Amino acid sequence: MRKLLLLFTGLLIAISTSAQEVSFHFTDGIYNAALKSRMEQNVSTLLTEINQATEQNRPLQLNGKVGMEAAERLKMLWESFGFVCQSNAKSICYGLTSGYQARGIQVTVTRQPEDCTDSKTRELTISFDKSGNVTRVGFALLNNHLSVANSKQEVYDVRRKNEILKFVEDFRNYYNEKDLESLRKIYSDDALIITGRVETRKESGDFNQQIKKRTTYTVQDKEGYLNNLSILFRNNKYIDVSFEEIMISPANSEAMKNYYGVNLIQHWKSKNKSGKEYEDTGYLFLLWDFNEDPPVIHVRAWQPNDTPDDDFIMVDDFR
Repeated sequence: MRKLLLLFTGLLIAISTSAQEVSFHFTDGIYNAALKSRMEQNVSTLLTEINQATEQNRPLQLNGKVGMEAAERLKMLWESFGFVCQSNAKSICYGLTSGYQARGIQVTVTRQPEDCTDSKTRELTISFDKSGNVTRVGFALLNNHLSVANSKQEVYDVRRKNEILKFVEDFRNYYNEKDLESLRKIYSDDALIITGRVETRKESGDFNQQIKKRTTYTVQDKEGYLNNLSILFRNNKYIDVSFEEIMISPANSEAMKNYYGVNLIQHWKSKNKSGKEYEDTGYLFLLWDFNEDPPVIHVRAWQPNDTPDDDFIMVDDFR
């Protein structure tokens, strides 16, 4: 009887461990068999560790599974968002100028900040260097539609498109992670930054109470913006930035080779330590310079969501 009980207990442990394990594979996009196998094994090991940490309610143990910087960023994400992965994960392998990326890996959020109403179902992105080492893990953009402006003057490189999308996703995560140092690196020293804040107030009329909105713009240089941002990071319990409707436009100018304009819709939600919430939606323009390594942003301009189409800031305004 004792042997039978031990056998049954061992079987349960084996089933439990098996249920935690993740087998990841690429469905297309990479044809170097050795590199493909290495990357698949790296992701399988990483996602299995995430599932086991979730089930055992413990911190992630990432030594040897990802690079040091990737580990730190994943731990920051993990502090706010716990998640589990499907046992059979898959992705196309997307080529980047700096390596590769896996996208669309389905995960289910098990822990997130209070008042966060985002879907429990997310998609994970995992970036690799050219040797197949994991360099970044994060959530993909929600409800994202990506388009690229047509251009007769330039043959658009799909690797560059994927690279820009990766940097835009990293850029968004820097705000959610309150990562001031990465933002310092990604903005050029001469960056022009236009921010806006929507203020609302209620006014009583003869009929119904009306809500009046006023948008205040601020033009800042890099250091002024980062100083204000550091105060914002300290005073807020969380910041939740999401992007959608991303459009990439090459500058197509001899004076601006490898410059790209990115237009998108930004949703910003935050809650300060006193419990006061703030939320706005607007149009964001980013002017990226891919002559630098890593690329830098020269212009960040925000406009409210009621901006007329003819007044949108576009890459054409800087040619």
